[in-house]
Amino acid sequence: LGKVMKQYVIPIYGLKPGIHNYEFELNHSFFESFNSELLQNPNIRVKLLLEKTSNMVILNFSANGTGEVPCDRCGDTMELTLECTDRVIVKYGDEKPLDIDDIIVLLPSEHELDVSSRINEMVILNMPLKAAHESLDECDQDTISRLSGNQGNKDIDPRWEELRKLK
Repeated sequence: LGKVMKQYVIPIYGLKPGIHNYEFELNHSFFESFNSELLQNPNIRVKLLLEKTSNMVILNFSANGTGEVPCDRCGDTMELTLECTDRVIVKYGDEKPLDIDDIIVLLPSEHELDVSSRINEMVILNMPLKAAHESLDECDQDTISRLSGNQGNKDIDPRWEELRKLK
């Protein structure tokens, strides 16, 4: 693990039963370690409420913050507000199951849990599929004008003008 990621490793083995709170600040270096460029200038705070019992650990994540993404309408940079939660159950066992999203199995040889990939997944999967300024007025008007075909007084190639008459 790199130095940046060590802070996301929780020593489960030595943890006493009960509730434990953790806080993480996500910035550019966090997402860069996952080769993710979806979110620029992120400033996200993640709170983890960990509840340890004798036979399992329950992880309750909540994240909120901001980051910059390109507007899908005009391509201009816009600020995106993120709020998301996730719940994961960590059980102790001898075999790792295949593809169970909300359950992590810790083998007897594993004494700590890296929550960095879980946090990254939670944030990335909760980003909207389409990110656009709330109103068209906030978009780059020059780009919107070009995309809508209103290019002003530009001379139109006469060949295109002939094609328009065919409508």
